[in-house]
Amino acid sequence: MFLSDLENSDVIFLSIYIVVALIPFINSYRQKTSVALAMVLSLLLVMLVRFILAIANVGFNEIELLAMIPVISKNPDFYIVPPLQAIDVDTEYDFKLAQLLMKNKESLSNA
Repeated sequence: MFLSDLENSDVIFLSIYIVVALIPFINSYRQKTSVALAMVLSLLLVMLVRFILAIANVGFNEIELLAMIPVISKNPDFYIVPPLQAIDVDTEYDFKLAQLLMKNKESLSNA
């Protein structure tokens, strides 16, 4: 994936994330303050931007966007999950069934 593969809005939002994440570190370097404080402020500011974008409902999901980069996800491994934990929950009935199965998992595993 190259920068040219992204839409303009993706580039703008990704740039906002990068700038917001770097500002505390630049400020920390200039004022000779703690890098740990800069890290905390950076995380808080990025979460604030995520929250604002979620409320604005702009349809930007940085996790899905970054998962498309081949260097990061060129060979994803499958994680084998036991069948009892892999129950698909789509409705409230499915959720109640999963709760019941998880409550009784010891008796099910002995069967």
